[in-house]
Amino acid sequence: MKDCATYDTIQPFDTDVREAASRVDNLDAGPLLEVLTREQPDGLGWARKRAIVAVGEYKKFLKLNVLYRTERIVPNRMVDEVWHTHILDTRKYAVDCENLLGFFLHHFPYFGQRGDADQRDSSFDVTQALYEREFGLSPIASKVVAPAGCDAGDIKAAGCDAGDVRPAGCDAGDIKAAGCDAGDVRPAGCDAGDIKAAGCDAGDVRPAGCDAGDIKSAINIV
Repeated sequence: MKDCATYDTIQPFDTDVREAASRVDNLDAGPLLEVLTREQPDGLGWARKRAIVAVGEYKKFLKLNVLYRTERIVPNRMVDEVWHTHILDTRKYAVDCENLLGFFLHHFPYFGQRGDADQRDSSFDVTQALYEREFGLSPIASKVVAPAGCDAGDIKAAGCDAGDVRPAGCDAGDIKAAGCDAGDVRPAGCDAGDIKAAGCDAGDVRPAGCDAGDIKSAINIV
């Protein structure tokens, strides 16, 4: 990533734009959280903690679009998933854009896929620099880059197997075992085949090979 000082020439927002950006905090995230945490295939099956983190990052993405209208703000994959979810509720998305942003924020899904990958990467660098200027270090950018095939919000925990990742928003000791469902994580200290089923209590894990409804209690291990 380029040094943030490279972007000092980008003009920050004035007072009126700052006030406009603050309206994004009024976004009703309830419907978004409902879809993000709903079980697949109707939803994304995310753990609620992860969904809350993602929606918070999405709001920051929206604010950057208000603050820096002349820049092309590029979301990471986790934020993009939330954006897609918002857009699919077409009426709410249109109303939210009008009331919260003051303009319709279009989504161009082909950016970087038509011979303009360098431009996309450059825009992402600018986005990250502006993010750090406004909000501090990104909670995702400050962690290890996601392994190939993982969601942008998933990071590989130190000392984990190559296929194990810690979903964004999870506790430091929780890791997602390779091949598990999106909301399943393996608590630190558990056997390699043990995974925590989404929505279970913190001490409950599901042994590898068991049905989704079977869990092994941390208190009553058999």
